[in-house]
Order: sequence, then C-alpha cells, then structure tokens
Amino acid sequence: MAGERDGWGSRSRSRTRFFLIKITEMATGQVKLETRIPSDFLSGLAALVPAVSGLNLEAVLERAMRERIGGDTATPLASFPTGSGDLIQVFLVA
Repeated sequence: MAGERDGWGSRSRSRTRFFLIKITEMATGQVKLETRIPSDFLSGLAALVPAVSGLNLEAVLERAMRERIGGDTATPLASFPTGSGDLIQVFLVA
C-alpha cells in the first residue's frame, strides 16, 4: 500500500508495537507486574508534556532500538533497580 512501511526504522499499519513494562522482585525473581502499553502512546505523550513538545519521540525510539539493543526485543530498552528491591524493565515488542 502507498505510504506503508515496515521494519524497525518505520511504521507499519499491520504491525503494532507495544512497550512491555515488567516489574520483578529481585530477591525472588517473582514478576509483580507485566503490562503492555501501545507505542503509539508516544505521540499522545508529546502533546501532553510540554518538555517533549516538538521532539520526534518515534525517531528517538527507533534510534534506541538500533543503537542500544540492535533490534533485539529480548533486551530491555531500559532496566533499573528501585530502592525497594524491585527491577523495572521496559521492552519494545511486536
């Protein structure tokens, strides 16, 4: 279709991506929360948060996928421990 693109460097109507947010208790490995948020939420976020207004968040995400994790969806985009003993991880999945 005209205007339709695919791959990590572009959007495709047939492939919706999601942020997978996972919170795990580090001591036991028990997953406390696992939820998906549509990646299209980024465009809405830019409209709601003045600090990111004008920033192409989709392009930032695409660059992070290529540079940080090489497109491997099993590797988190972000991973950080909390002060309460949990590990928060953010993945991008199809």
